[in-house]
Amino acid sequence: MRNQRTTCAILCLVCTLSLACSIGITRRDDLTPIATSPPTPKDTAASTATPTMPLPTITPMATDTATPVPSPTTPSPTPIATPEPPPVILSFTADPMEIDVGDSITLAWHSTGVRAILKKTTALAPGSFERDVPPSGSMVVTASSGEGAHWHDFELTVFSTAGEAATSSLSVRFHCDYSFFFATSSRLCPSGPAQSSWAAEQVFEHGRMIWMEHGEYVYSDVWGSGDYDGEGVIFVLYDSSTEGPAVQVFVDTWTSAEPESDPSIVPPVGLYQPIRGFGKVWRNNPELRDGLGWAVAPEEGFETLYQEVTGFEWNNACRYIRIRDGRVVAMCRRSGGWSFVTP
Repeated sequence: MRNQRTTCAILCLVCTLSLACSIGITRRDDLTPIATSPPTPKDTAASTATPTMPLPTITPMATDTATPVPSPTTPSPTPIATPEPPPVILSFTADPMEIDVGDSITLAWHSTGVRAILKKTTALAPGSFERDVPPSGSMVVTASSGEGAHWHDFELTVFSTAGEAATSSLSVRFHCDYSFFFATSSRLCPSGPAQSSWAAEQVFEHGRMIWMEHGEYVYSDVWGSGDYDGEGVIFVLYDSSTEGPAVQVFVDTWTSAEPESDPSIVPPVGLYQPIRGFGKVWRNNPELRDGLGWAVAPEEGFETLYQEVTGFEWNNACRYIRIRDGRVVAMCRRSGGWSFVTP
């Protein structure tokens, strides 16, 4: 009897637990509904139906009446500026190309520039000019007597707007009344024919001395000093390593009544003390003596030729003398220098 009661109690407990589990599941489901919209009042049965998801909203497609989107356009290329061409001198002439003093020269030119400058140069600086001229035009120039018989050089320079330049030049030569006694590209005309004279030369450590018997060919107060009375003339030419004037000129005042040399002056072995006119100038001028040094060989006589060009650069003059070895030396008064003009 007791066992039957126990079995009944156990069965009642199991049934109770099963009913409770079933009720709990149903209530849990009721607390978390899936439906998002409540049922309509007219359909009470829908409250127990499975809820449905709302339909998505459909956006209508655009019709042909919509505003069209403009399509992209290709930009127009930026034009590239063409550089201005450089100026060109198409022609530059002179007529005539050979003249005498007092003749007129007609210059003519044609170019593609926008402005131009014309320059004239001669051996005489005061005869030169520089003028602004049109890029194409002409001009008459006179070879005045004050400029001497010296070649005229003309230079034309034309410019573009950008400042680029082109240059052309030409030379108008003179008919020289005399020719140089040596081959030269000099643009000057000799003032007279070449003159000859007996001469002597002596080479020193730092230069040379040249004596000319006919000093009247070359002497002037500018070149020498003191009174001149037909004596010979001595040129002293220092080499480039010597400071001071490159050329000095002395009147030869030595006479046969004077000693040829100073026996108290003893030169080093292989060197020489100059004698006669050279020696007198050398001994009486300590700075000259220090500048030239000792002679490296005895003096030697020879026949020379002399010629000059005058009348340019404010009474300037250039003198040309042939030395013993055949070369020609040019000495210009204004520069005070000298140079070889032939090899």
